[in-house]
Amino acid sequence: MHILVTGGCGFIGQHLVRRLVQNQHTVTIIDSLIGSDGNSTHHPDTKLVIADVREAQTWSHVLHNIDAIVHLAAASNVAHSVENPQYDFDVNVRGCFEVLLAAKNAGVPKFILASSNAPIGKQPPPAHERLAPQPISPYGASKLAGEAYCQAFNGSYGTETIALRFANVFGSGSMHKTSVVARFIRDILDKRRITVYGDGSQTRDFIHVQDIVTGIEHALNASNIGGEVVQLGTGIETSVNQLIKILQEIIPFDFSVDYLPKRIGDVQRNFSQIEKACRLFGFSPQINLRDGIEETYNWFEGQLGHG
Repeated sequence: MHILVTGGCGFIGQHLVRRLVQNQHTVTIIDSLIGSDGNSTHHPDTKLVIADVREAQTWSHVLHNIDAIVHLAAASNVAHSVENPQYDFDVNVRGCFEVLLAAKNAGVPKFILASSNAPIGKQPPPAHERLAPQPISPYGASKLAGEAYCQAFNGSYGTETIALRFANVFGSGSMHKTSVVARFIRDILDKRRITVYGDGSQTRDFIHVQDIVTGIEHALNASNIGGEVVQLGTGIETSVNQLIKILQEIIPFDFSVDYLPKRIGDVQRNFSQIEKACRLFGFSPQINLRDGIEETYNWFEGQLGHG
């Protein structure tokens, strides 16, 4: 296929693009290079268009003969969405709408949205697709709006849309991410000290980026499931304190842990039920948490050059 990836120079994007090229797909990347990880490189066998997905002129010449779009470009920080909800809305809601509209106008048959468990909000876990969303942050609301537009474009125009709700993604290449695994490892190497917002009992579903990429590939290859929302995670609930224990076992030196009050917009418990992904396209995560954390730490240590 010829696949267009928005945000293809970011953390998940670079892993996805590498996999797609390895599997003989043609890839075009659209990325503003704002907030991209590493040195914002792109795969040499791809076409890179440096542009903002919110601007209509971005789409005038790039959607010819595109078979599918994977929309990864987003503002993805919950705390920042609380501080600046207008920016979060503009990037995540208007940005998603502009890409969907361009896809519809160009006749692109398939659209994959990178969503999140954040739309579920304060519903008791596990997160699954039958729960009524109750977002508690502007970020969660923005992702819910994107899911709704995907379903509307499927119902109204026949675009085969799939919204994939990613759990908490970690892995190599996440140097500039603010998610908990990347932040902890970076702070351990820089300061030998980490900060926990809350008492550490809060839980997440930590999934390695390579498993997320596999899930996206499955969605690209699936047929006749337009309009669906699908959870992608491991189905395993892990507390922040359990994560810290794994880091203490892996890292060859001591670090301190500071506990501060819980932040507004953070969900206390969050993990995914993944039966639907398994049923629809055979999704099955393969990388266990300890192995994935060790690989991620080794990558960070190599990048930062000390430990």
